[in-house]
Amino acid sequence: MPDWLRTDGRIWAALVLTAVLALAVPAAWYAACDVLWAPSHDDMVSLLLSSQGHNRADLVLSPPSTSRRSAREILGTIDPRPDYGVLDTVLDVYRLSINPPVYLGLLNLWRRIVGGSFPAAMLLSLVSCSLSACALFCIVARERGWQTGLLFAALYCFSPTYWEAALATRQYALAALLSSCLAGTVAWWLRTRQASPSRAAAAFVAVGTLLTLTAYQSSVLVLSLLAGLMAMATLSKHRRVMTAALGAAVAFTIASGPILLLAKWQGLRGGPLGVPIRTLAPFGGPEKTLHDALQALLSLFVDVPYAHVPLAGLGIAVLILLVSLARLASEERPTPAAGTILVVSVTVCCALYVALVSLKQFPAWFPLRYFTAYSSAYLVLLALVRVRSVRAARIRQVILGMLLALSSSTFILRTGHYFASNRPEERSAFQDLRRARVVLTDARQHAHVLQLAAHASPDADFWLVRLPIDPDSCRAIADECHGRRVAMVRMEESDRVEFERAVRACLPDPGDERTFNRIWLDLTVWEPRGEQPAQGS
Repeated sequence: MPDWLRTDGRIWAALVLTAVLALAVPAAWYAACDVLWAPSHDDMVSLLLSSQGHNRADLVLSPPSTSRRSAREILGTIDPRPDYGVLDTVLDVYRLSINPPVYLGLLNLWRRIVGGSFPAAMLLSLVSCSLSACALFCIVARERGWQTGLLFAALYCFSPTYWEAALATRQYALAALLSSCLAGTVAWWLRTRQASPSRAAAAFVAVGTLLTLTAYQSSVLVLSLLAGLMAMATLSKHRRVMTAALGAAVAFTIASGPILLLAKWQGLRGGPLGVPIRTLAPFGGPEKTLHDALQALLSLFVDVPYAHVPLAGLGIAVLILLVSLARLASEERPTPAAGTILVVSVTVCCALYVALVSLKQFPAWFPLRYFTAYSSAYLVLLALVRVRSVRAARIRQVILGMLLALSSSTFILRTGHYFASNRPEERSAFQDLRRARVVLTDARQHAHVLQLAAHASPDADFWLVRLPIDPDSCRAIADECHGRRVAMVRMEESDRVEFERAVRACLPDPGDERTFNRIWLDLTVWEPRGEQPAQGS
């Protein structure tokens, strides 16, 4: 055990507090948003790919004609299979999707050990994010003390990038854990640069390559950190450090080159469980895309209600951030270190992202959970900046304390709002879906059908409708729906009027009709005449 852990009991207490905070923040958001109740499309894709997607995807994708499936049968496609191992998942990932393989292979193993349910799968992300927060604390506490470590760990846990990743059954949480380890190799590099940086450089390349295999977009982080390390070596005029940095850059290029070429092939090809990258249209115009990009950059360090901040305000805030980071880096003179790496890395990272989005190598939208790995690494580097002036150090502590108060209060207010709103209309819509005995939907994607099945009762009959409905399907639907509660769920994959007209033609007596709307769901419910919905359900 390292001496710095053995000699100070306060470090252990702070580490336990970090772990509790790392679990409590996403748990509170989970309870407020009721994520268990509404898994996302991406969550369902991960569950299918880690179950046996190649051999069982056709059960969810209906044939061209209208077909019938039970909710229990559809949900059976995401149950883990003991004979479907990690290698099978990795092969299916490359055959069927545009995803990187490491997380999904690990998810396959995790679900076979822990359980196959959605909460059990999400637990892997929660554990990974919690470990990334603890790793961040340990790195910073070793270099700057437990109080600074606790401060930066809290900033990280209240970041929206953190709790979004902790509640997604995707690779972002695992990428955050690896990013914390990558930041640890940078700290090791800075500590041993005068002696032997080669081991730290080798560790950096190994972790960076694994990070790239976990989340392709995180290769931008690795490249930007390498640029920062080379800038530090150039300014310090230390030949040994420069040699190690150049060697690490060459080694990472050789190791990650085939991975990124394969990723490019996946993105161009697409698959049943992933559309080609170039077909992903931006959500909104250029102004909204830029607003989201600036929000993502600022969210790496602090959380505020950015949606209510105008674009000009975000631009000014980003300029203040960059100038402040540059001012911190100047405090390290004449020996450049973490501050130089941080400023150069953030600048290079922004430039690379702009170039890749312009070349349509990345989609032009920026979900915050994509950047959890960046938040972890950059917060560690910010903590490692050694401020020589006592006055500047105090100013930094005050500013960081204010940012933590701002992030934590924003999180508390947002969570409280979700708890208070309780979303009665959405809950009512899904309660109606759960009571339906027959569900008609035009959904073509695996994940959408899985989502609907997850919210319906296990014995509900799903009719996956293709237009035009053939005569045999019309008769079968009419027989099945007679006298039973019917829900029509439109996924915007067909014309609403045409779809509803075809469905009504199949129902001998549609009865009373009610309609509910939800982001991805257009739900119409028919009650048979003379029957009332079950009480208390």
